[in-house]
Amino acid sequence: RLDLATRAFVAKHRAGTAPAEGIAVTPDGREVWVGLREEGVVRVLDGATGAPLATLPGFAVPDRIGMSPDGRRAVITDWICETVHVADVPARRLLGPVGGLAGAGAARILPDGRTVLVAMLEEGGVALADLESRRTLAYHTLGRRVDAAAWGPEP
Repeated sequence: RLDLATRAFVAKHRAGTAPAEGIAVTPDGREVWVGLREEGVVRVLDGATGAPLATLPGFAVPDRIGMSPDGRRAVITDWICETVHVADVPARRLLGPVGGLAGAGAARILPDGRTVLVAMLEEGGVALADLESRRTLAYHTLGRRVDAAAWGPEP
């Protein structure tokens, strides 16, 4: 845990074995969602104490996690299963996968809290998907490997 204002180390909390690149914090800072590669789970931790609050199973490798600006939804990419999962953050449960997004890398939920921008690693493009219907809306080819997704301007 870091204090970003002072750039100081605050505390170290153990989430589990082999945390993935996927770490997301709810907008209020109360929860930290961590993908654990070797365990195949996403662990939800208390943002202040690091205490485990919940475990979401069912992943091969939960690699990246994107959190919606309103804290209602999270997207979790599982690159071994080539799946993008949508989670209900307050309920701490999976809602289901987004169709048509095999090979996804990073995912960024847009300010509307409903649309997700997904980097398609090997396909060389980005996709837009609707989190409520969990279906792909559009795909844009960029012609090279894409491993990050962002939307601007940032608030």
